Amino acid sequence: MPPPSLPSPQKSTSYHRMSNESQKDDTDRSSTTYYKEEEQDPFLSQRPFHPHRKPSRHIYIYPIVALLSLLLGALSSQFLRIEHTIDNYPAPYGHSSRLTSIVWNANASFADEPSERTDAAWSSLIPKGRGFVIHPKLAPADGGERKGKSVSVFHELHCLHGIRSAVFTTAYLMKKEKANNNAISSSPHDHPTMPAFVENAYIEASLKGDGAHHLEPHHLAHCFDYIRQALMCAADSNLEDVVTMDDENGVTLTGAEGWGSKRVCRDFWGLHEWSEKWRSEEGGGIS
Repeated sequence: MPPPSLPSPQKSTSYHRMSNESQKDDTDRSSTTYYKEEEQDPFLSQRPFHPHRKPSRHIYIYPIVALLSLLLGALSSQFLRIEHTIDNYPAPYGHSSRLTSIVWNANASFADEPSERTDAAWSSLIPKGRGFVIHPKLAPADGGERKGKSVSVFHELHCLHGIRSAVFTTAYLMKKEKANNNAISSSPHDHPTMPAFVENAYIEASLKGDGAHHLEPHHLAHCFDYIRQALMCAADSNLEDVVTMDDENGVTLTGAEGWGSKRVCRDFWGLHEWSEKWRSEEGGGIS
C-alpha cells in the first residue's frame, strides 16, 4: 500500500538532496517526508526494509563503518592485553587468558617434615635467580639506587618455607630433648607406649649448616606479617566445599579442607618462566 499523501515540507535541503539524489517533483518530496517520520518512529524504524525508498549512497557507508569499528575494537583489546602483559609478564589484575582452572589435592612432598625429597620439591617452585629480576620497563637497574625488583610470590614462598622449617625443626628438637631426658631419668620399661625417637639426619645437618637462620625470631616475625599481608592483598575469593569429618577422638567436625574444590588460579608457571628469563643473578634455591 503506497504511503498517504502528506503536505509538502518547508523549503529546506531534503533527504534526497543530501544524498545527491535530489528530485523536484511533489510526489518525491512527500515520500521523503514520510520516510523521515518513519525513521523517527521507534516501531516503524525496526522494519527490515523499505520497499518504496530509493537507494542512497549512505547504505554503502554503514558496512564500512561497522568493519572499521570491529578492527579498532580488536586492536584496542590487543593493546590493552599488551599493557597488562609486558613481555608476557602476568601483572596484577592482568588479562583473563592468564587464568587457569584447577582442583587442589593434598601433596605430601610439601607437607612432610624436612628431608632431601621434600626440600627438593619446595626448591623446584623457585626459578633461577630466586625471583630477582631486571627488566628495561618493569624493573630497571642503573647501578645506583635502582637495582631491579623481586617478584612477590617467590618471596612469599621463601617465607612460608622458612616458617615450615622452623616449625618442624622446633618440634624435632623438642622430641629429641624429651627422649634424652627420659633416657636419663628412667628405663625403657617405664614408658612402653612412647614411640621411639628417630633421628632426622637431614635436620641435624641443616642445624650444623645455615638452616638455623630459619629459627631466628626477627626472621620469623617478618615472615608472619609478610605472609599475612600477602594473603590479604591477594584476597582469594574462590569458594571451597564445606565437609563433615570425624577427628581422631571420634568428634564430628564441620569445616573446609580446601581439597577437591574447583578454583581459578593465576598462571604461576608462566610467571616462573618470565622471572627466570629476566633474572638478575644465577643463584637458586628457596632458603
